Amino acid sequence: MPDQVAGYLRPSDEVVGVVDGESLPSTVVDPSARWCIVLGYRQIRFSVEELAVGWVRTAGLSFHPLLRVPERSVFAESISIRQVFEDNGPVAVEHEGRDIVVQGLDKYVGFRYFNWHPAGDRFIFSAKTKQDTLELMMVELDPSRPGSQQTFVAKSIVNDRTFNAFITRPFSFIGDGSYIVSYVAPQNQGPPPADENVPTGPNIKDNTDCEGKKKPKPTYTHLISSKHDEELYEYYSTTEVMLISVDGFKRTVLNPGGGMIRSVSLSPNKERLLVSVTRKPFSWSLKHGQFAERIEVWNLDGQLSLHPLPNKHVKSLTEHPVYPPRGSLDSPLEFTHDRVFDNDRTKKPNGWADPPKGFSAIHKVSFHGPIIFGDDGRPRNPVGKTGITGRGVLGKWGPNHAGDAMVTRKKDGKNQVLAIRRKDTGEWALPGGMVDDGETAFHAIKREFIEEVVSTSTHEDVLDRIFSRGRLIYKGYVDDPRNTDNAWIESTFVHFQCDDVDADLLALSPATDETIGVGWIDLDEDFVRLENWYANHQAFLLKLMAGGSSRNVSISNITTVADIPDTEDMVISFDAKPAGPRSFCWHGQKPDTLLFRFALDKGDPSVKIGKDGFRDSLYELRAPYNIGFTLEEPIDNPLTKLVLRTQYRLFSISFSRPAARPLIFVSEIWRKTRRTRVWVIQGDKQHILTDRAYDDAYSSPGVMYKTLDENGLRYCERDPITGGFEIFGEGASPIGSRPFYDRLFIDEDDISKFHRERIYRCPCSQDTDIASLDLSMEVGGIPPTEFRETYEYPVALSPGAKWMLLSRESKVEPPDLFWRNVETGREIRTTHTEHPQKSLLGVQKKLIRYTRSDGLQLSADLYLPKGYDPERDGPRPCLLWAYPREFKTKSSAGQVKTSPYQFLMTSWSRPVPWVLKGWVVLDKFATPIVGEGDEEPNDTFIEQLTEDSRAAIEELIRRGVGKKGGFAVGGHSYGAFMTAHLLAHTNFFNAGIARSGAYNRLLTPFGFQAEERQFWEAKDTYLRLSPFSHVAELAKSRGKLLLIHGMSDENQGTYPIQSERMYDALKGQGAITRLVLLPNEGHGYAARESILHTLAEQEKWLDKYVVQNFNDSSNEKDYPALSCDSQRYHERSHMLIGFTAVTIVLVSVLSRL
Repeated sequence: MPDQVAGYLRPSDEVVGVVDGESLPSTVVDPSARWCIVLGYRQIRFSVEELAVGWVRTAGLSFHPLLRVPERSVFAESISIRQVFEDNGPVAVEHEGRDIVVQGLDKYVGFRYFNWHPAGDRFIFSAKTKQDTLELMMVELDPSRPGSQQTFVAKSIVNDRTFNAFITRPFSFIGDGSYIVSYVAPQNQGPPPADENVPTGPNIKDNTDCEGKKKPKPTYTHLISSKHDEELYEYYSTTEVMLISVDGFKRTVLNPGGGMIRSVSLSPNKERLLVSVTRKPFSWSLKHGQFAERIEVWNLDGQLSLHPLPNKHVKSLTEHPVYPPRGSLDSPLEFTHDRVFDNDRTKKPNGWADPPKGFSAIHKVSFHGPIIFGDDGRPRNPVGKTGITGRGVLGKWGPNHAGDAMVTRKKDGKNQVLAIRRKDTGEWALPGGMVDDGETAFHAIKREFIEEVVSTSTHEDVLDRIFSRGRLIYKGYVDDPRNTDNAWIESTFVHFQCDDVDADLLALSPATDETIGVGWIDLDEDFVRLENWYANHQAFLLKLMAGGSSRNVSISNITTVADIPDTEDMVISFDAKPAGPRSFCWHGQKPDTLLFRFALDKGDPSVKIGKDGFRDSLYELRAPYNIGFTLEEPIDNPLTKLVLRTQYRLFSISFSRPAARPLIFVSEIWRKTRRTRVWVIQGDKQHILTDRAYDDAYSSPGVMYKTLDENGLRYCERDPITGGFEIFGEGASPIGSRPFYDRLFIDEDDISKFHRERIYRCPCSQDTDIASLDLSMEVGGIPPTEFRETYEYPVALSPGAKWMLLSRESKVEPPDLFWRNVETGREIRTTHTEHPQKSLLGVQKKLIRYTRSDGLQLSADLYLPKGYDPERDGPRPCLLWAYPREFKTKSSAGQVKTSPYQFLMTSWSRPVPWVLKGWVVLDKFATPIVGEGDEEPNDTFIEQLTEDSRAAIEELIRRGVGKKGGFAVGGHSYGAFMTAHLLAHTNFFNAGIARSGAYNRLLTPFGFQAEERQFWEAKDTYLRLSPFSHVAELAKSRGKLLLIHGMSDENQGTYPIQSERMYDALKGQGAITRLVLLPNEGHGYAARESILHTLAEQEKWLDKYVVQNFNDSSNEKDYPALSCDSQRYHERSHMLIGFTAVTIVLVSVLSRL
């Protein structure tokens, strides 16, 4: 067939039906695990028209010129809300658990960038308009009412600014959620710079000043290559940082005119911003994230909060009726009331007080950032000393949370507030009280209001209407006479406006044990100021009368921390890092301290290090932060403090919540040896928790479960009762993945002492050989008692960690959410998802295991057609699909990392749709490439790949589902590279499908995949691993190769020229082949037309070269044994090894570019 520009094709209906429908819904759970956003998507989400826009491509970026979102960003098509947990426990799907569609979105065409408020009472997101603009939207929830009784309406917060979303998320709640930080283009920016139609000169890259220094770089795409590219990058990346008050009424631009902002993060005390800004000049060899940057600290003129911390005590220094006289601030009196000791929750059931000691492990949250602890281990009052130590009448060490209701109405033209008169002090007070464990402030406010204000005759629907109109007035420290140096009140004040009808329906309660009476009081400023009000309720009433408005925030000054150079001089290695200080971030347990990393070997893994073996280090940095850039370790800098030195590269840092003896968890990793360690740090003490091979899935300890606190800070979560750290893990095992939930207990007196307790593990099937299980991995160390053919994993924990949210699925049941009681095992289903691909029902899926010729254990997912019986029906055509991976040990390479009970669903990119056409499909068949010790995996890539595929085919033949002459193989990216090799070096396959692959390794001379040696260091390997070098053998082979590639492939190793030159070479050698180039498609294909055409091409290719020949028994004559041409391969490769051959091939390739 001659070369042509073809129209888009369509595959058979069986294939279209399974890939062109709705996808499984996606859920976004709120920080308190009470609500989730349910998002609807289609499996195929774009059209060719949508991809044909003029993408801006510069500095390694590719983004939409109007939306300013990354190319091919996926938007949800629908949004609904589901309540999954309430005060009484889980919400069952058969009762109130249903999805409620968000209203007010009809005019929009897509939704993205979802972000929950730290309190879980609202979320924001972007809505795409038909005019290709983004609007910032908000949905508010009423925590006091069941979701089924609410109507959720999205309102537009910002619709007149252009958001920049191609470098970072365009907006998010910051700190305690009082503000939204957003990144917008400068107001009245003007049009982007136009390209000159007539060149003003050549584009020049210059390395004349290198002084012999090597500066290799990967083959990135879309780099800057002209002056116009530079102008485009500066124009689009210039960003204003705009703060938006949570009510949407007030905006503040912190840097008018903007700068090339990369990232912004708020200090834990909400008084400073850590900012990264790109600096000129721009490199033409690097992506934007590797450009030079300036690290700055923007010092604010106060806390970035609608509710800043008071600057002094007033009420907290007055006497309380049950307190003894206060001591002086320097010589305080120790006092804790007997009723506090009597209600120790560790000794008394339903006790409400902390124990006298051991409070460092107790769950603590302050609205004003990390709690500071004194040398005595007690929390310190953030406003200052009060003259009393201990807890007074307060039950909790540190913050004691309360909620207060400000219920108002308009009567006879006057504003009135509902107030109670306290019996103990005779003062007026707002209704409210303490927040119980596991309870939200909103629920506490409503509960206390019912107890203190209304009689039982008030209908519940009246209260529901009143409490659905809440507006936050204040959330934070309360100046209260009960406060001490070590315990204080932090309250949430919410305003509820009551209409005349509901106000009249409120049946007010007579006096109670704690009140003299209750009534409506005129909100007259003179009256409020003159009357005696409890604690500082007077101040908050005055704030309400003033409108509860937020304050303006501005930058008082900017400190330059360091000017970081670009990474031009960084060596190429998986274990390489930039020299000098890097990766600045805030310390999660201190108010305003930075952390940064520093490479002790200047970032070069080849540098020989001392006997201690240290390569990396972690440092603290205190104000004023101006450390500057240095290549010398800053051990003697007075602003820094060494936290840890490591023998590998620092990888991650996590924090426990601030406490008397807080813990930091630090992981390090070394790619070359696949080793990783996790450290626990307590002050100056350090200890290794785990030291293992990270590719050993069976030994994986899982990851810490982290949650956001009220200040938006993410911490490792601890069980509030036992103090154990919550851990979720994948649970890979020889019988399949069985996720788990553990608790890690660390002795705070000696962090070298720790142990784990398994709380839950995914059940195994009834036919499991119990004797083969490692009982140390089971709950309680005993054989499992639950048996189900399901795959389930923990998603979240309820407030108080009494319930665990599980996702559960089976081969035929889509993933759904279940709550499981951690102690009793009781379960409540909270979602019910419809099967999105019902044509797959009846398809047989099996996790099979088999052995490679060298004894290595392998596995794969086997799919058989509905109703198919190999003994009755005989063999079928077989399609194998894989993606090779490298390992350092055979034990890790042979591990099972999937579950046989995962839901059977597929996407267009997988081979599974072919099972509907009667094929046998072997997906994810294991293709490990092992290089143990000092061996390089790629030195024996072809030999091992051959044995991997031989073992898979022999297993299919042994099972009676396949026969010689009836096999095809395919893959995407590195899987395409694999496919070309298998067709060139074996006679196993009649056809191959290679999508978006790389076939000439001389075009990726600075490393590829897991190969970090450069071409000049491993010429033999680069030539041997280039299918381009073996097109003559491929042309003579049985297998016919179909090449497919996106014409805008952005992947650094798979430029479209890889497939184009491979096709030219195959055509030149007389091979039967075909090349399909998809316009405007990247490394993965997105447009519906492109995807269906790809499937149609694959279908035609497989039908022609496998199905048509499948029943021809003469095809099997060429298969006296499954073999590869290994001997001829070795002879051929040795002939090509010489330098002359290398030069010839290199020149030949370059001459065709």
